Parts: sequence; structure tokens; C-alpha cells
Amino acid sequence: MNNGVEIPQVGFGVYQIPASRTTEMMRVALDAGYRHIDTVQVYGNEAEVGTAIVESGLPREDVFITTKLHPQHYGYVSTGQELEESLRKLRTSYGRSVTPKSTKPNRITENIDVFDFDISGDELTAIDGLDTDHRGGPEPDAITLEAFGREIPEA
Repeated sequence: MNNGVEIPQVGFGVYQIPASRTTEMMRVALDAGYRHIDTVQVYGNEAEVGTAIVESGLPREDVFITTKLHPQHYGYVSTGQELEESLRKLRTSYGRSVTPKSTKPNRITENIDVFDFDISGDELTAIDGLDTDHRGGPEPDAITLEAFGREIPEA
């Protein structure tokens, strides 16, 4: 990544592993040497992934975890709440990753251009300090054609 963090090239995905077997399969994967784990909220096994990582005894910084939010949770408030829930289930206290998605060619092209800069640790701390846990605008559900009198562009 552009901040020096290296993502292991081979990852273990937990798609279609029932929650009842995820911890066991994660143990096998971690013992085999996997250090990149890929999951998604809708798989329903984030908690088991987190348990296996904690129980493995591996330092948290040695295991790269990716998870994705369900599209129904996109939006400023929902994204933050759902990310916190995923972090809780994964039994980790940190995670910053954004996976922009679109079906519009121009947005797909624009999205890749957001990575042409670096943020220092001090700058990231300053950005984190901007979070006052108070919304400065309308709730996302309140942003409608009827309320604002004009079409809302792609979210």
C-alpha cells in the first residue's frame, strides 16, 4: 500500500464456510501460514474469524483482514456504525479501508485516482480528531427529491 503496509499476496477467504466451522477452518489457515483473511459482513462469520485470530496468538499486526459492508449500510452514519460493528466482531480495534464501487465507467476511473497522495501518522491523527460524533447536515434518509426539490446524484 502507499503507506508502506504490505498486503500478503495470498489470502484465505471464508465465503460459504458456516459460522459453526469458521473458527476451526481459520485455525487451519493460520497454521498453514495464511496472513491475509478476507470476509464480508453478509457471510455471517466475522465473529468466528476474530475469535480464531485472537486464539492463534499471532500478533494482530501480522494478520491483514479485509471485510466489506453490505450496500444497504452505505452512507456516512451507517458506514461508521457498521464498520464499528465489524471491528467488534473481528475483535480488533483498528481498520481503515475503503472499497469504492460503481457501475458507471467515469466513476470507476475517478475512484482509482484517490490514491495519489500520502498521509502521515500525525495527519491521520488530526483527521481522526475532526470526528465530533455530531452530524452537521441532514440524516441520509432525509435527503430525498421531495425534501430538496431536485434530483439527487449517484451516491
